[in-house]
Amino acid sequence: MRARLIAACGLLGLATWSCPAPPRPAAGQDREVTVDVRCTGEEVVATVNPWSRSLDEGDAVVWLLVDPSQTIEIKKKQSAWPFSDNKFTGNRGDPPRGRGMKGGQKGKRFHYGIVVTCQGPSGPREVIIDPDMYVR
Repeated sequence: MRARLIAACGLLGLATWSCPAPPRPAAGQDREVTVDVRCTGEEVVATVNPWSRSLDEGDAVVWLLVDPSQTIEIKKKQSAWPFSDNKFTGNRGDPPRGRGMKGGQKGKRFHYGIVVTCQGPSGPREVIIDPDMYVR
């Protein structure tokens, strides 16, 4: 009887060991937000992907602009901001980013604006977009 119990416990332990939970992405990664703005004539089409960027504590965010002829600026919409190291302006080759996430940001949502300057038929044009971030 004792031998059967030891064998059963061993098999149960082996089954548990060989079926680990799926790994969660490591914190401290650069998380991308792709910004694609098309200014054609008087029409403007803008895509932000993802619209609401989820972050883990310790992550950084980088805003990637698709069109190399445009400039981009990130504007905080609230005094609270999760990052201590910020670069709020840039372009495709040198994108804006937020790094150095402050502690205690879990469960918070941050609203911000994206201002992209593109070339319209009558000169430069500012396009204002309003997405957000959420720290899981």
